[in-house]
Amino acid sequence: MKYYNLNGHLVAKEDAYIHISDVGLQRGYGIFDYFVVLQGVPLFFDDYLDRFEHSAQFMDLPIPLSRAAMKKRILDLIAVNKTLDCAIKIILTGGFSEDGYTPASTSNLFILPMPAIKHQAKDVAQGIRLMTVDYVRDLPEVKSLNYVMSLIVQNR
Repeated sequence: MKYYNLNGHLVAKEDAYIHISDVGLQRGYGIFDYFVVLQGVPLFFDDYLDRFEHSAQFMDLPIPLSRAAMKKRILDLIAVNKTLDCAIKIILTGGFSEDGYTPASTSNLFILPMPAIKHQAKDVAQGIRLMTVDYVRDLPEVKSLNYVMSLIVQNR
């Protein structure tokens, strides 16, 4: 993918950065959602946006645009990237923080198209290995940015 949408601005992938003061980076204060796009159509679009809005409300993160405007940005991003099949990740953070702790009054919203994860035929035919971990997820009601436990255990 060549373009992302950062706070309403179409940005070339290589120019897409967030400032170090973002409280999502400094404190992990943020949410995300992820969904697949097939033949240019986001699958279960409204269901994922419902979950995203629920997570934002639970975390007291204001979404800086309406649902209709977000849908338009996502569809425009799919079109400008000239892709029919991809995935979309939407990230909402607590914004830029003056003190590295207190969330800003304005959230940061990032919309990132990416290649969809494709399951290999051999994995479908033969199955895959799974690992279980005794872990209780923080805030299971939301899709928070905190997935550190999966990173810790994935190479064990």
